[in-house]
Amino acid sequence: MAVLIVGTAVARAQVFVVDAGTSTLYQAQGGSLQMQGASYNATLGGGVVAGRFVGGATLEKQIGRAFFTAGSQIRQCNLPTDLFDADHRIYAIGASVTTKVRATKLYALAGTTSTEFGSPFFEGSHPRTPMAMLLVERPLSPHTTVEAQVVATHDSTSHLSIAQSMSAIASLIWKPERRWTVALAGGSGNDRPYGAFSIDTTHRLWDLKAAYIYASDQFQRVGESSFLTPEPVRENVLLTIRPAHELSFTVGRQNSLVPQTDGSPSIRSTVDQASASLQVEQARLSASVFESNYAGRRYESLVLAASREITPRIHVGGSYLASRERDSLPDGPPSGPSSTLYLANAEESLTPRWTVTEIANLSNGQATYGMGGSFLSNFATVNLDYQTYYVPTRATGPFEQAVIVNVLIHLPGGLALHGGSFVGPDGNLLYTAEAQGLYARGPQLRQPEQFHSSMGPMLLHGCVVDTAGKPVMGAALMINQTPIFTDSRGCFALRERRARVHPLSVMVDQFLDGGHYRVVSAPHLIRSAAGDVEPESLIVVALLPHGERPS
Repeated sequence: MAVLIVGTAVARAQVFVVDAGTSTLYQAQGGSLQMQGASYNATLGGGVVAGRFVGGATLEKQIGRAFFTAGSQIRQCNLPTDLFDADHRIYAIGASVTTKVRATKLYALAGTTSTEFGSPFFEGSHPRTPMAMLLVERPLSPHTTVEAQVVATHDSTSHLSIAQSMSAIASLIWKPERRWTVALAGGSGNDRPYGAFSIDTTHRLWDLKAAYIYASDQFQRVGESSFLTPEPVRENVLLTIRPAHELSFTVGRQNSLVPQTDGSPSIRSTVDQASASLQVEQARLSASVFESNYAGRRYESLVLAASREITPRIHVGGSYLASRERDSLPDGPPSGPSSTLYLANAEESLTPRWTVTEIANLSNGQATYGMGGSFLSNFATVNLDYQTYYVPTRATGPFEQAVIVNVLIHLPGGLALHGGSFVGPDGNLLYTAEAQGLYARGPQLRQPEQFHSSMGPMLLHGCVVDTAGKPVMGAALMINQTPIFTDSRGCFALRERRARVHPLSVMVDQFLDGGHYRVVSAPHLIRSAAGDVEPESLIVVALLPHGERPS
């Protein structure tokens, strides 16, 4: 569970922010003090991560076109060929600069790698290995861009010799048109050779994401990895074909190296999948099969699902899920226990405010029943839902059924409370809760215009996604000077008495995850309308590398 307490005070050009909280999602608890000015940002924080105390400080200062950072920091080191996993980061302590010389973007860092970074509530870290990092990006033509990243680490604690590690990878991106992106990357990581080639294209009848990556089981983008992220290797393909508007087929394969916490070589993991979906009038049918190989064990899974809209207010659905372990031989017989799960659910929209959900499941001969639903108002939005996740690395029972809860409450005085539950990569259920309070003063500031707390028939709604189409939770928006944050689905919704048009802006430096974003596309105005008459507003954002500020 996490609690975020934010207070701001405006004195000339300064803003003070106090954060505190605890989270099972990040296994951390602590707090921080942040001070912001016209051209600088300073943070001091500390807390406990996985039972260990960590602390840290960060100072960010802009001078001309250059942006300097000293202290704890995170830097993303993604490659343009990362179509299937774009969350590679480096945790570091040191000094860095981000600048642009004509058309060339530069980033340089000197310091140490770090571990135990912390959570959105504070920045804390422990120094590890001395390192230096250089990132360069330059367009060669309107359709071609070249990138390079170099990371050098130095371990002076070795008893045998001074061990050094160098990672240097260059990339070339070719984008002949909007629907095509071709990328090539090559070099070395942790003194191991690396090469990758990728194609990403979208068409009316088909989409293709394909990449081939050559990397050994000891490859790391940094000599000492401080963020254990699976590394895609070998062939990775995802192909979707839409022969008709109502019919689609998807096939894919993903290979990855899963890093181990004890420093041993990474374990190869493979997941093959095939799926089909069909829309027949008000009914939707889908079928998916998975085969996963992890740590020398092979598993097969099947998912069948059907749903139908009985009336505009009533939806029903059902699904069948089965999984079993097979012998390691390609045509081997089942060698482990199998699991089956039958699910049935119904959803009724009682009023524009209230939605009720009933669910029943039968798993290995044991039946269970449950109820959920959602409530929507200006004062509170509450959602209780049942979801089933596929966890390929789980030896037995890869289907994890979880109750996903999301609560958003707006209190007088600009205080907002938000809480939700999540399913981690290992299938465990994690919790986070947040509270945000805003206070501002000054002759140039006025109190924000609040929406009426009473429920009205007119709906304002929309969603925030990243450039990969994934929902962004905790995105900060301003609607008519009223702050709004997205839920775990990346969506927001408000109601008011009369249909109106409101100005909409994205607060790119106030997202709840602590990151800075840039707006890829967003409407300047948002309109409320009765029910779902007005289309849902879509906002697309991109996460900026640490140290880079929104323009």
